[in-house]
Amino acid sequence: MKGKKEDAVDDEMAEKLSIRKQRFMKFASLEYGGEYYMTPRDFLFSVMFDKSERKTLAKKLTKKEVDSTLANVTKARPGPTFFRDLGDRGLISYTEYLFLLTILTSKYFDGDCTLQFK
Repeated sequence: MKGKKEDAVDDEMAEKLSIRKQRFMKFASLEYGGEYYMTPRDFLFSVMFDKSERKTLAKKLTKKEVDSTLANVTKARPGPTFFRDLGDRGLISYTEYLFLLTILTSKYFDGDCTLQFK
C-alpha cells in the first residue's frame, strides 16, 4: 500500500510527463537499468486500447535477459505480422515508441492503402 505522500509524489511526476510519455509508462511492462521498455505486444495494446489490462509492476530485466531478447529479435522475419509474431520478445524504448507513433500517424504513410510512404 502506498501512503498519501507517495501518491502525491506520483501525481506530481505524472503531471510533469507529456501525454505520450504517460501513455508509454502506462503500457511499458519492462525495466532495465532504470529505463522502461515496451514489448511489441505492449506497443500494439497501446495503440489499440485505452487501458492496459495486464499492467502490474514492470518486470526488472537482467543483462542476460536483455541480450537474449535482442538476439531473438534479430532472427525475426519482417512482414505484416512482425509485431504480433514477436509478442513479448522485444524491447521498445520511449524514443523508439515516439518514432513508431510518428510513422503510424504520418499523413505520408499509406494514403492509398499500399502500406508505403509517398
